[in-house]
Amino acid sequence: MNAEAAGTAGAAPRDVIVQQILAVDPTADRATVENAVTTVVNTVVRQRQVVRVLVDRPEVLCDGRSPAPQVLGELMLLLRRSGAAVVAAPACRGCARPLSSVRGSAWCCDGCRTPTRECAGCGQLRRSTIRDQNGSWRCPRCRPLPEQPDWAALTSAVRGIDPGAEPTVVRTAARRVAPGLFRQWALVAAVTADPDLLRGRAAHAPVRTVLRLVDSLTEAGVVGMVRPGCPRCGRVVALVKWHEQSWLCARCDRQVRAAPCAQCGRVREVGTRDRQGRPLCGPCHRRNPANAERCIACGHLRPVNNRTPQGPLCASCRPSPVLTCALCGQLAPGNRSTLTGQPRCRSCDARRLRCGGCGKIRAPHSGTLDDPRCALCTPAQPGTPLRRRYECPSCGLVQPTEGACPTCRLIAIVQPLLTVGDQVQPELQPLLTWWRRVDRPGSVRSWLARRPAARALLRDLATGTVELSHEGLDQIPDTKTVRYVRRILVAASVLPEHDEHLRRLEQWMSKSVGAIADPEHRTIVHRYAVWYHLRKLRARTGPQKPVTEGQAEAIRNRVRAAAAVLVALAESGRTLADLRQTDIDGWLASRRVARRAELGLFLRWARRERLTAVAVPVQQWAGPDGCIDHDQRWTLARRLLHDDAVPTEDRLAGLIVVLYAQTAARVRLLRFDHLDSSSGGVRITFGTTPIDLPPAMTELFTRLAAERAGTDRAATPWIFPGRPWTQPISADMLRKRLAVLGMSTHAARTAALFQLAGNLPAGLLARCLGIDISSAVDWQRTAAGDWHAYAARTAGIASP
Repeated sequence: MNAEAAGTAGAAPRDVIVQQILAVDPTADRATVENAVTTVVNTVVRQRQVVRVLVDRPEVLCDGRSPAPQVLGELMLLLRRSGAAVVAAPACRGCARPLSSVRGSAWCCDGCRTPTRECAGCGQLRRSTIRDQNGSWRCPRCRPLPEQPDWAALTSAVRGIDPGAEPTVVRTAARRVAPGLFRQWALVAAVTADPDLLRGRAAHAPVRTVLRLVDSLTEAGVVGMVRPGCPRCGRVVALVKWHEQSWLCARCDRQVRAAPCAQCGRVREVGTRDRQGRPLCGPCHRRNPANAERCIACGHLRPVNNRTPQGPLCASCRPSPVLTCALCGQLAPGNRSTLTGQPRCRSCDARRLRCGGCGKIRAPHSGTLDDPRCALCTPAQPGTPLRRRYECPSCGLVQPTEGACPTCRLIAIVQPLLTVGDQVQPELQPLLTWWRRVDRPGSVRSWLARRPAARALLRDLATGTVELSHEGLDQIPDTKTVRYVRRILVAASVLPEHDEHLRRLEQWMSKSVGAIADPEHRTIVHRYAVWYHLRKLRARTGPQKPVTEGQAEAIRNRVRAAAAVLVALAESGRTLADLRQTDIDGWLASRRVARRAELGLFLRWARRERLTAVAVPVQQWAGPDGCIDHDQRWTLARRLLHDDAVPTEDRLAGLIVVLYAQTAARVRLLRFDHLDSSSGGVRITFGTTPIDLPPAMTELFTRLAAERAGTDRAATPWIFPGRPWTQPISADMLRKRLAVLGMSTHAARTAALFQLAGNLPAGLLARCLGIDISSAVDWQRTAAGDWHAYAARTAGIASP
């Protein structure tokens, strides 16, 4: 049985450890054992290690012999000090003597830990722990006398590159990067053997101190020193790992050590290994339920981010001090900036604003939300670390990191995709220019890295495999990647504006109607879909009022219902002219076709077109479904008004639904020109009559404008922009974001409309909320609102 099986078959890993110890020593106090286990074995990883050993070899508690994890030895020592007499002390694996401390998984005393080697001084086989300047082992009796390295030879090698280098400068730099005589001897020997290491070949130096020496001499003013590039990728960055006779950067080291994950199969950096020694990547290791614990704050099973005396906490519930943020002035949980030492809340830590100094979209470190400053434009503060500045080798942009800037790295990826021959396709040049101006090139680069289909599509557009037009994109399968690339092409002015949902509906109609085998049925569905629904939809929409996703989906359901009716008739060998009411009742009872509303609409159209003699009467609306909870509605409204932890966009969207009974499809289309502040306050228009907003919502709109100031979203006309920001957010995404807050848009809108219909006349309700007058009348009747005397009172006529 393994550790995981033990944890699942019995109790938790901590309880398994306690049970195993009490099974060995029944006289031990249970509280004392539990306290010792909690103190020493305080992580999930340690608990699994101990459980694995105790389940496989429980006699280790009696004989104290390794191999065993270090944490188990520490637990046994603590139990011995706490009075456990049966539990043995850790024993040396060489001489079996009891140990007072353990280190590693092979428990040994100092005498047995030191291997026996041949001493370079006396030639005897003794326990040698010291090296001389040549790297040879010496026993304690032949300990070498400390000798200074040949500083003159090192100075001569440096002066071969810069004749003006001072010996004291060279010696000080070497001692700074190589503390200890042995490291100094190794450094001097490497440089004197190959002085070209200082001219750019330090990546092949036998010791890493040569890399540090090049940096130290450069900072000291010695000219001619060349920082080496990574032998694998060529970037001039810090080289940290030795691999195949050269030093590699961290990124190349991760790529070299990557291996197929035993769980997901993807080639990634090895995060850990399972019991069989197979590699596991970091995401698979973190997703393993065995690595999760129940957070004491939220109660969810998540990886532990912080441990407190009360129990583990996840990353979302980790404790943070409540400070007054130096950027926004709000009192909220946060931390102090390592660059300025000033407090910063979590919201400001996640912001990306346009710096008032350099004009780039970066994380703010100082200033205010109206005039932020990035790390490069923040003046150095006493007692804080200095921030290095680097120039992009391609465009010369000053940035806080080495190598190419994010924009140049993005262009280096997309330009080959858009290039045919030796130049970028002229039609796609605006797209390349648009990407040069994008404020967050790192996000675009990550998206391209995760979407090989997007890279392939851009390449096909450049080579002409896919025609660069809306019609050409219509010829390939409609996927999310194709839709997003189309939006980017529209935003970059490569393609003209278009109604996305209308175009997708037309494609779906053409495909669905063409899939009907019977020519007569295909003609009927085509007439019903195109000449009835699509014609009405085009009359109701336009460039300023595009088709919504809900409208398109409603038409799809109606066309599906019509096709299902015809399929059912074909299976029974009849036509629409032979249809009887008993057939309709049977369909509705067996649910062989769509819902009653869609079926009735098709049959009424068919009767008007003289295709059948039967029809389903219009089903009158009987009121809202489900329970209407007004208390929950106002509780949600209070939270959205006062909870600063919720994003401002989500708070405004939720309040518009909760207070003004707007659907998600209409909320997504709200623009800033729907707001009017000319009268002193702020008004919003949903229909034909503007509505005065309360001061709390006015403050939220002001905060939203301040948050977007200086960002790429400042230029968008949409209150709730999507991706790209030139388009509004989709209704589904808006519903999902509000669902995270525990809010159902349908239930919240129903409760709001029910209450408003009981307090307002139908005409005013329709004008203010932008709904149809017949719907307003139905809602007023459902809410039992009595407004028969309203027109008489407003006209000054007494009601009878």
